Amino acid sequence: AGPAGSDGVEEQPVDPDDTSLHTPRAGPRGAKGLLRCAASSSSCAPSEAPSADAQSRTRCFVELLGAKGMRPSGAAGTSNPFCVCGVSSRPGTRYRTGTKSKTLNPMWNEVFEIRDYRLGDSLKFTVMDQDLDCDERSQDEYLGSATMTRAQLAPGLFDGELPLRDDGLHGYLGQSARGRLSVRVFLAGPEPGGAGGQDS
Repeated sequence: AGPAGSDGVEEQPVDPDDTSLHTPRAGPRGAKGLLRCAASSSSCAPSEAPSADAQSRTRCFVELLGAKGMRPSGAAGTSNPFCVCGVSSRPGTRYRTGTKSKTLNPMWNEVFEIRDYRLGDSLKFTVMDQDLDCDERSQDEYLGSATMTRAQLAPGLFDGELPLRDDGLHGYLGQSARGRLSVRVFLAGPEPGGAGGQDS
């Protein structure tokens, strides 16, 4: 069993082979692009039009810019990083970026919406090194995690950096986690006439 997250619910390690993870798709870049994404869900993943329920609650849009200063994995002194973002207690909310090859300072520049976000949720970002070898015994390697707390996820726009740290779920690999993640997160309130946000 994993440790409890900031929501008081037991966290589960990221499974990079989880087929429920959303397919990466680029969206409009920059703070203005993120706001355009919030105004029109057709411009960012997931591609479905917002349901009536989605229009009546707070929605969470993320622009994952990149990371810097991460630790290398392996003797080559580099990594093939990707990032998974979502609400720890609900795996169905998770989104996986594409993989950037041979870098410690990846730039993803991907915009997406967190499905089934509920006002009061915290967001967790987990960075992994993808093993591109064809050896079936090899596995992706943990590089670090960052969490946006409820306090940081106030309605409006967050634009800043988050430190990558050990989440306590990956043994000795977590002890060497380092680096910083650059993100923008926008919480869009319910549309006029909606029922308001949900409790977590």
